[in-house]
Amino acid sequence: MITTIWQLMFVLANFIASLLAYGFYQIHGSKGITTRGLYTWQWMTLCISMISSIASGPAHFPLPRTSR
Repeated sequence: MITTIWQLMFVLANFIASLLAYGFYQIHGSKGITTRGLYTWQWMTLCISMISSIASGPAHFPLPRTSR
């Protein structure tokens, strides 16, 4: 069960990262435009990092014991 959850989280993270990458590419393209001093790929990396850190928050809470 735990392996299935980790695989699902990995697939979901990949899917969201791909959508963000596509969205950031469509917004500014590959023109190298900077917004507030950062390139679009840097904004994308920041967004993915923030989403990842928020999503991994529940993993730091102890899980209930399944073995007796």
